[in-house]
Amino acid sequence: MDLQQLRYFTAVATHGSISAGATAVGVTQPTISQALQGLEHEMKTQLFARVGRGMVLTSAGYALLGPARRVLRASGAARDTLNNRGRGLAGRLDVSMSPSALAGVVPRMLSTFLRGNKGVTLNARALVGDAEIPAVLHERLADVVFTRLPLTADPALGQDQHPLTVLEVGSSEVLFAEPPGDSPPDPLDDEPVPWHGRGTSRRILAPPSDYANSALNGPISALGVGDLPPVVAARRETRLALVAAGVGATYIGASLASTSRRHGVGVRTMEPPLIHRIGMVYDAAGLSDVAAAFVAVVRSEANARDRNASAAGDGGPSR
Repeated sequence: MDLQQLRYFTAVATHGSISAGATAVGVTQPTISQALQGLEHEMKTQLFARVGRGMVLTSAGYALLGPARRVLRASGAARDTLNNRGRGLAGRLDVSMSPSALAGVVPRMLSTFLRGNKGVTLNARALVGDAEIPAVLHERLADVVFTRLPLTADPALGQDQHPLTVLEVGSSEVLFAEPPGDSPPDPLDDEPVPWHGRGTSRRILAPPSDYANSALNGPISALGVGDLPPVVAARRETRLALVAAGVGATYIGASLASTSRRHGVGVRTMEPPLIHRIGMVYDAAGLSDVAAAFVAVVRSEANARDRNASAAGDGGPSR
């Protein structure tokens, strides 16, 4: 097999059809078809099954997908290293992040790493839910995943030979955001509010299936606020816009507090405090040089934070 065959194979696997794969890599459909036939002949097995107009991986094709992506990644990294020799680390870092990790410590760590390694390209994608983490890492769609802890799915699923590593990298406090006019004028004079907030404002919540807000949806829905049913909005930007418009109150991460206040939204701490822990998940086997360097930086920062917390008597080490 050659790199071109693997490139066409992964394109069809990613886009679900020969036509879409051909468009993605800029070649004709016959070129893709011929390459796949040659690859299947060499591997002596069928890699795709036709379903309607689409192409679905067989078990053999799925087994090849991860290794194929690793080979293509290694080839690209080698090319980047040669093109940037003498100028430091080069290549691509692929990261998947849940909504709860989009602000705060994770973007800061990524920014620090990229500033120190200008030859590295970042490719960031959204993580739908914890259940997809094993597939994302096994298929090499991402080198590392950032999500909220504890994980809601078994991190070792599908990783019998190489169990995944989970490292806590930081935390973020959840705050109560209420419509303009519902808060005292001076935030310093305000006491923390209970989880259910105060007053009779309607609650604006994420969908019950949104794992990033599952810690709040259950307790808040159970408490109930007056006779008003909650508003359900999947995107946090939509929830904040509705709060700013006076529709109701919601819950936000601390990193959004200053932005929310600039739009007139009242932001309050809660009693008892609710802290979201953020973790990094990765497969230590087969990390690229770029990914290994990034993981080393994150682990170093996490260890330094743990030492500082231990010295201050605030807690023990991360796992």
